Amino acid sequence: MSSKNLSNRRAGSRRGAKAPKAAPGTTDLDRPLKLASAQALASAGLYVRTNVVLSEPRSATTAGKWVTDITDVDVMGIIHTLDLRADTSCVTCKGGVSVSVLHETFALAGVMRYLRAQRGYGVFVQKATEPHMVALAEQLDIAVMDEPEWTHWRRRVAGPRPVPRTFEDRIDEVLGDQLSRRTDLTELLSYLRAEFWYFRDYRNVQNLIGQLRRVAGQLRPEPIPAFVVLDACGQFALAVLQLCERVSASGVMRLTDTVPPYLFGGISTYRNRRDLLRRVEEFMRRKEVLDTAQSMPSLDPAYVPELCELVLRFCNKPAAAGRVPQYLNFCAGEVAAQVAGERSVSRAHGEDDLTEKLAFDLLDFVGKAARINPDLIRALQGSATALATGGRPGGAGGAEGREHRSTATIGTAPEESHSRAAGPQRSLLEVPEEPPSRS
Repeated sequence: MSSKNLSNRRAGSRRGAKAPKAAPGTTDLDRPLKLASAQALASAGLYVRTNVVLSEPRSATTAGKWVTDITDVDVMGIIHTLDLRADTSCVTCKGGVSVSVLHETFALAGVMRYLRAQRGYGVFVQKATEPHMVALAEQLDIAVMDEPEWTHWRRRVAGPRPVPRTFEDRIDEVLGDQLSRRTDLTELLSYLRAEFWYFRDYRNVQNLIGQLRRVAGQLRPEPIPAFVVLDACGQFALAVLQLCERVSASGVMRLTDTVPPYLFGGISTYRNRRDLLRRVEEFMRRKEVLDTAQSMPSLDPAYVPELCELVLRFCNKPAAAGRVPQYLNFCAGEVAAQVAGERSVSRAHGEDDLTEKLAFDLLDFVGKAARINPDLIRALQGSATALATGGRPGGAGGAEGREHRSTATIGTAPEESHSRAAGPQRSLLEVPEEPPSRS
């Protein structure tokens, strides 16, 4: 550097090292709006996700520059009808001034079309929404709201359902920080955040099981892995319900003829793959690579019979099955509170016994298909059983029974809740301490 530049403080500062740009989502000014909207939709009975992206932002250069991605949904809510069809709502939240209402409205409309969402909401707390903007958005099935209208909307849609604790401000912040440190789960978390929603079709059944199987060795009975498994199972429930919708449309009596082709994209693709496998087997026999007693592996995954059984149970009880994602979302929120070190709050999950049973069936299936540690699956089921269950339809024990059953915290086996009054109990999802060695 020349002496002239050395004497010029402004020139020196211009050539100073710049602070690295933060990754997308780490400095989210719209976060309070997202959490408040998510709480309103969850209380109305929807399965809710925040920060859904359709194409994960990638590092473009070795310098670590991030690519801006606008193909996302700030808040997504899903509820299933009796025919197991997903009714989807999308919300975009903008708390700044430098934002175009019409630009964001058209961007949301494109994402809604891709996700086959039925309705959208645009929240612009610092921007005035002109009548012509409202009329244009209405033609796209989007309600554009300023801050007073958004506040009134939240009051209107809010219902009696419990809100998952993942939408509490501090828990959301701590959970995001803890998950970012688990580099061994990065690929799975990226899939759940982006790729699952990019596909949103038959591929998610096999892909999600494959993703869980690859990290099964890291999924131990601890709070972070427990949250990840419950969160993944909530999204897997959405994939299963999408499969159930196809089975219901084609006829439950033809279930075994519908499920295997669905996993490969349809009957024609499935038939072509089977023909290809048959020709390969015949070729290998001619070359004497296979003898008459040997054959090629089956095209169908080994877990297809168990998947058919699970789909049949869901199809037979569509009202209860449609609530399984919400139930798992609630359980994941209770574990997230443990991760954040928050005090356990006794409250009812609001679902009936049949929904809980179907959720347990799904946990069993995912645990076996993905080869997850059985101790973790048992801990999750014991934790869910010990959750506050007061206020459920037909709940045993009436008010007294509900009050007694609501004293257990997530991660506690049902029988352990009886000893809660005798002193604090350690969660089943915590790593047990090693006993002191004896000389």
